[in-house]
Amino acid sequence: MNIVFCLPGREFSNKFLNSWTSLIHNIPKDWRWAHVTGYVPNITYSRQSLLDRAKMFKPTHYMWIDSDQVFNPNQFLQLTTHDLPIISGLYKKENLPDQFAGCKLNGETLTVSDIEGVEKPMEVLANGMGFMLVKREVFDLIEKPFEFLNEHQWEDFGFADKARKLGFKSYIDPALIIGHEKKVVI
Repeated sequence: MNIVFCLPGREFSNKFLNSWTSLIHNIPKDWRWAHVTGYVPNITYSRQSLLDRAKMFKPTHYMWIDSDQVFNPNQFLQLTTHDLPIISGLYKKENLPDQFAGCKLNGETLTVSDIEGVEKPMEVLANGMGFMLVKREVFDLIEKPFEFLNEHQWEDFGFADKARKLGFKSYIDPALIIGHEKKVVI
């Protein structure tokens, strides 16, 4: 595997840095990897900038990890066991402990009860990019993957919609619930 970790952000907490350090020490020795990081106030432009830089490494996979995620190496390694074009772990929405940052196929917010008893990857309409693994061919075929589709969509939902229109489905692994250190910016 040849993977590029895309880490948008300008400030990384101690929890994130501990997660990141543990991850890089547990990447299989025969894998090639690199990382790109950077910050632009608009997340759409930030993701596009990181993607443009990451493409120079010609990876087989892109792993997106937002600066407010708390995770362990096994969670990342589990994502890599799925042969799916787009797959992510789950992380809860701020102040809504029963809801995840993702949507079901019917467009409603994914909840804890939606994944109870589900043991294998589950297709969703869209999933948050905070902890997402994407195969190269998805980004090779989508022009401007993070451009907003409308004022009511975040860039990750716009990306999922564009990918779906090209035949790429999005999945979540219900066993991977990642920590989420959401900060309020004023």
